[in-house]
Amino acid sequence: MLNRFARNVVWMLPFFATTTALAQDSARDTPELHRLSEQTSPWVSPTLQLQSWFTAWDQDENPQADAGGYGDPEHDTGFTIPRARIGLGGAYKMVSFRLLAGTSRAVDALQDDPAPFELVAGWVRTTFDTGSGSVILTLGSHQAPFSREMQISSNDLIFQERSVSTNWLAINRDLGFSARYAYKWFSLASGVYNGGGNLWGDDDPGLRVAARADVHIGGDTYRTNASDSAFGFGAAYMFDKRFTTTTQRVGVDMLARYKGLTLLAEATLNRLDPDDTPVILPPDVPEVTQRLGGFAQVSYYRELPLGAIEPAVRFSYLDDATHLQDNGDVGILHGGVSWREPIPFVDIGAGYIHRMEFQGAAVGNDSVRAWVGFQYPSRKHQPLDLMTMVRAATTPGGKATWRPSCEDGSCETPCEDKSQPCKDGSCETPCEDKSQPCKDGSCETPCEDGSSSSQEINSDPVRGKKGRKNGRIE
Repeated sequence: MLNRFARNVVWMLPFFATTTALAQDSARDTPELHRLSEQTSPWVSPTLQLQSWFTAWDQDENPQADAGGYGDPEHDTGFTIPRARIGLGGAYKMVSFRLLAGTSRAVDALQDDPAPFELVAGWVRTTFDTGSGSVILTLGSHQAPFSREMQISSNDLIFQERSVSTNWLAINRDLGFSARYAYKWFSLASGVYNGGGNLWGDDDPGLRVAARADVHIGGDTYRTNASDSAFGFGAAYMFDKRFTTTTQRVGVDMLARYKGLTLLAEATLNRLDPDDTPVILPPDVPEVTQRLGGFAQVSYYRELPLGAIEPAVRFSYLDDATHLQDNGDVGILHGGVSWREPIPFVDIGAGYIHRMEFQGAAVGNDSVRAWVGFQYPSRKHQPLDLMTMVRAATTPGGKATWRPSCEDGSCETPCEDKSQPCKDGSCETPCEDKSQPCKDGSCETPCEDGSSSSQEINSDPVRGKKGRKNGRIE
């Protein structure tokens, strides 16, 4: 009865939750590219990511990961590359896309084959305003609306890895369709996916359905590396029917930030029901099993003259079968610090990982790790627009330039729409005295201090009497 009721409710959710998220949430998959989406002309930008770890000491020298060793940091002394990715992102007006390919490695254990280079994400998305909220529709391989930590960009993760509970109990990307709707402080999301983990097709007759509701105030609630204040709370449900096992997932999470001090927490419960008469494969579990996990992380972000620093402590917990007392009950304690962009596009950090067994045999498995991450673009630097470079290269006298992003609204940096810097009320040439600020990409709109930086241009036959405003796409 429970399964039948849950199935009926989940099938109705996509119709009630026909769409999702605020402007900040719409760029969750590509936060570093979000500012380019404000341009009115087509744009395409490359993305690069390379994260490398150096394990200075690992207590467990066993070449294989421990049996039931969830969260086993089985990285022997030396170097490893947890993520290496390359891709393209682009948009024009209401439509955007993302293609991302790469490789990753979970543990440094003996394996027959190296980690494959494969598709990580590939989607197309349309965003529009209904007049009473924002609507975002996404088709392709993308993140399912379930876990907050899973939806945080891997470039923003302090330890460059997610908690053990998120890795084992939540779902990341899948092939399917999702819809998001947001109005003021509330957002609702739902999605239908193939399930089975195949990003190219559907080799499983089952189906995966997810739904998530969010409330949020203040700044971005899907990042910790910010110095503003914000609060977000979310609840999610997922129904996953596969060959021989039906999994139901329930999760709650929250993020609270006050002037850079952030608390991020999440709890997830899974219920696995095996098929009574499996035909093709044995079920994932021999009997009805509940899995429970969660984490809490406290961090502090502070801007420095050179980059920003972000120390953090995180404790995560996983019980892979609540009715058993065995080595599947583990806790992982992370402590460390990340130095954000001391040089452009590069993060560095170091930390200590302590793994503990709550039941069964104790296994010493602590580790000391340093990490370096390269990401292009980054939150602090505007992406390179390949379309602008092509137009400049094919235009007589054209010149392609790279410019840093503008967040303070001054004329020492480009206007907010990143299309043209401003001068004397015109968004055509750079400022000379750098005294007049601009806002919203137009030099005819009021300055942030309430004064006006616009001037009428009477002599330009193209712009006309009052000049031209640069539009924006929300």
